[in-house]
Amino acid sequence: MSERHRLDSLIAPRSIVMLGASERNHYAQLAMRAIDRIGFEGELHLVNRKGTEAFGRPAATSCGALGAEVECAYLCLPSGAVLDAAEEAIEAGIRNLVIVSS
Repeated sequence: MSERHRLDSLIAPRSIVMLGASERNHYAQLAMRAIDRIGFEGELHLVNRKGTEAFGRPAATSCGALGAEVECAYLCLPSGAVLDAAEEAIEAGIRNLVIVSS
């Protein structure tokens, strides 16, 4: 198996977490459709404040509560929440962030 390039965890991650995961969140819907459309086969974790199920999947209340190593985070949040969410993801060891916000 060939060695992964340092950008592979951003461009072709093995695992993704979506912060702000909710069917009511337009940006989360767009991200989920894109993830499904490309046939992503890695681990997909969802996070929302309440830890309620989203898109038919369980969700955690924070990145730290996942208990899993994640390569890339999609921040599907209002602009006022992005910095705190980015800090949370970085503290959880996630090195790649994709911001989907207004």
